[in-house]
Amino acid sequence: MSSLSLGLAIERLPSSVIPVADPPDLAGFDAGVELRNNINRFLERVLSEGKWEGTVVQALISAYEDVDENKFITLPRHLETCLRGGQLGYKTRAVQSEWYQYLPQGRGIRKEDQAYFGPLQDMGSGFLTFRDLLTPSTLTVSTDQTECAGSEIIIRGKNSSGNKIYSTVDGEPIEGIRFDMATGTQTSAQTFAEIYGVEKTLTKGNITLAAGATTLAKYEAGERAINYRRYLVDKSWDAVQGIFKRCHVWAVSDNDPLYPDNLEAIKLGLMALNAEDKADVERGQYYMDRAILLLNAELKEYNAGQEGVMQIAPWLTRRMINMQ
Repeated sequence: MSSLSLGLAIERLPSSVIPVADPPDLAGFDAGVELRNNINRFLERVLSEGKWEGTVVQALISAYEDVDENKFITLPRHLETCLRGGQLGYKTRAVQSEWYQYLPQGRGIRKEDQAYFGPLQDMGSGFLTFRDLLTPSTLTVSTDQTECAGSEIIIRGKNSSGNKIYSTVDGEPIEGIRFDMATGTQTSAQTFAEIYGVEKTLTKGNITLAAGATTLAKYEAGERAINYRRYLVDKSWDAVQGIFKRCHVWAVSDNDPLYPDNLEAIKLGLMALNAEDKADVERGQYYMDRAILLLNAELKEYNAGQEGVMQIAPWLTRRMINMQ
């Protein structure tokens, strides 16, 4: 759990890292907005450069069936990748790349309707729901908060004939269906056989997408463009217990947590971005390197009690004794 939120970071950061308009009379410049953007820019960059304290977590994720009755898991938006996982009560397994089946030593290309028994296999990103729409159905959207005007979600898909679904908004045709969440729970008049696009505005509450009594997804208040990663898992698994790396989730509200949560590293990262924005790449790299060094030092302290101990096999122990 992060010990630092966006609001707390802004409160504690020195004024020297606040961006300054250049030129001073730059129209539309908002130092507060730029500071929030820079914090997110740094965290997004640094997450791509390593695994820091608080950015690798354990999680249990439910597995669901696809149309061919094989199983998969879908990562929520705050998780980027699965590092290793398995079924509860059994040994964990490594994760295979989505390109493994094409390698010379791979198992070959698997047919979609072929039963899958094996380790986790990356299916890539671009998925929109946590479970599939198995049969054509109308869609229902609901929220757990009272939404204000302008809160909406747009769902794009195809019907049973494979044709795109259109609707009319303010007298104009649009691709997909737009749901105005200010009016509460709604059900589409059209039947969807496939969903290929989901977009939403910032909302006060979480939005639930369901097909009949089956919940397909729950979108968090801060989500906008939906894009999830999915893994194919052994057909006999009901869930996956694994180690996952966090994905940077753009912090919007003051209560949004920050990862990594090292305030001094964030300060150095902001100094680096401010220098880069002034085309001083060398100074920017200097500050960024210091931020990385600080995060590495913190990680070393965090892992100090978790250093691996070399295990000597009994036969080797005897040989070493005999060599003395």
